[in-house]
Amino acid sequence: MRVSRKKQQRNYRMRDKLKDSLKDVIAAVKGGKKPEAEKAMQAAYKAIDTASKKNIIHKNNANRKKAGVAKMVANIDKVAAAAPAKKKGAKKAAPKKAAKKVEEPKAEAKEEKKEEEKAE
Repeated sequence: MRVSRKKQQRNYRMRDKLKDSLKDVIAAVKGGKKPEAEKAMQAAYKAIDTASKKNIIHKNNANRKKAGVAKMVANIDKVAAAAPAKKKGAKKAAPKKAAKKVEEPKAEAKEEKKEEEKAE
């Protein structure tokens, strides 16, 4: 049991390291910083290869991730230009209000029936 727990913790750490390295590449690409993106790409490659070697991710998954990272860095000019600029002062539409249900009060209806019965 303890051995499997240790392996699980090691796998989680490796997965987190892999995700962090990919996030670093994406952030550098969106910022349009090519030298930083290339350094981050190398770190991501290392993390991806290590995860693949230790069977944390499948080798084909590793190859897809590496190809995607390389494609992002190669097209850094297009990605940085296509990133939408945030609008300042833009407001979201107000949420719609729920329609009120018109319910006939049950207590009043019962009282009216009792009064009618007494009157008869």
